[in-house]
Amino acid sequence: LSKTSAAFGKLGGAAKGFLPALGVAAVVVGIKKVTSAMDEIGKKADAIGLGTDALQELRAAAVSAGMSQGGLDKSLEQFSKRLEQMGLSADELAKMPLDKALGVFADKFALVEDATARTALATQVFGREGIGMVNVLKDGSVALDKSRKKMREMGVVIDEDLIRNAEEMQDRFAAAS
Repeated sequence: LSKTSAAFGKLGGAAKGFLPALGVAAVVVGIKKVTSAMDEIGKKADAIGLGTDALQELRAAAVSAGMSQGGLDKSLEQFSKRLEQMGLSADELAKMPLDKALGVFADKFALVEDATARTALATQVFGREGIGMVNVLKDGSVALDKSRKKMREMGVVIDEDLIRNAEEMQDRFAAAS
């Protein structure tokens, strides 16, 4: 028993030396994970042509409608490429932020009564991920805006300034590695 006590004493003494360093390393790893996630939001929003708030709100709305975030991202990328195919004024839509253009499309989409035609339109406009967009858009822009507002009120949306700062920090981490 005294040998066991002595071994635990030595282990405790050793732990006092490395646990603070281990704690700092864990914090750094945690910060890197958080900044990496925020960096991804910022870069994806820029690639799609959305603000970070709009992207997060739309991602949350998509998830609540049974669609993956990645699926939504791909759909929005396709949507931004195919604005002219919607029978809406391309000039008018091109001047709108992408999330507003999506609302205009959602209102037109909600008017399509036939489920097969709605699915075909969603696939044509959003690509392979269009099927997932059917549930996101089926009730028009009012429902989409309501869902986005709910996500903001729930605190799901991270402030754009915080995301942009995290992007910068992530770039610095990458440069230092």
